[in-house]
Amino acid sequence: MNLYGMISLFNGIVALVVGIYALLKARHNFLYLSFSAFLISVALWSIFNAVFLYQTDEIPALFFMRLTMAACYYIALTFLWFVKNVTEENTENRFFLYLLAIPTFFALANCTRWMIPEVIPKINFAFWPNPGPLMHLCIILFNMTTIYSFYLLFNAWFRSSGARRRQLKWVTLTMLCMWTGGSTNWFLWYNIPIPPLPNFFVAVFLLLLTY
Repeated sequence: MNLYGMISLFNGIVALVVGIYALLKARHNFLYLSFSAFLISVALWSIFNAVFLYQTDEIPALFFMRLTMAACYYIALTFLWFVKNVTEENTENRFFLYLLAIPTFFALANCTRWMIPEVIPKINFAFWPNPGPLMHLCIILFNMTTIYSFYLLFNAWFRSSGARRRQLKWVTLTMLCMWTGGSTNWFLWYNIPIPPLPNFFVAVFLLLLTY
């Protein structure tokens, strides 16, 4: 039984169902639309990652890891888009269409050794990726975008009051737990022997966030 594969698949199914639900509920509402885009990015990342974790040969493992990361590149930007809408920051939603060029660039470069040159055995995993030179830049931008998004959430939380303050507190804390769980996937990229077991919290806190 592949525990990590099952956790990733569970996360993906939950994110996909909730993402489609949010899209169907109010597809013309930018809050729901951005939330759906974020969840579908998480869902594709998780589902492809589950398939990757079940691979026993190097070539298909590398292929599915590259598919996994092609979805992952969009997670931070769609998260920022959602945060901008939930905090009611004055921003032009169409501006994010231009920002899509950044993760799309990394997605197009994804099939080269500049992003993911190889997958090799690490701790108790048959395969895990090593980062290419361009992946380092991608991870830096990914984390900078995430940190900025949480800055906006915390700032809006502390400036608000009443029911709005409670809502933003709930969103901030559940998102923080989700990101903490998902971020444990990065450790093994740099040979830090910490397995991504907290990944399980992605779906758990996603359900709490949706509530």
